[in-house]
Amino acid sequence: MERYYFKVRLEEGSKPDPVGRECPSLAEAIADAKRARIEMMVEQMLDRLCIEIEDQSGQTVATIPAVRWGR
Repeated sequence: MERYYFKVRLEEGSKPDPVGRECPSLAEAIADAKRARIEMMVEQMLDRLCIEIEDQSGQTVATIPAVRWGR
């Protein structure tokens, strides 16, 4: 399994993911990031949040775009 890192991007800047997650595929990492984005938005009462997925070499391999969360 490959390790992927989820860098959270907010309007005020970004937060790196120092630990990462092991996933069997990029598709699974994308699905995990989409779930995590919704959880973080709800928990932190955020209107927008984007996640960039990086591989073990630090290369961005996917971006989960920001969406407006309706309240």
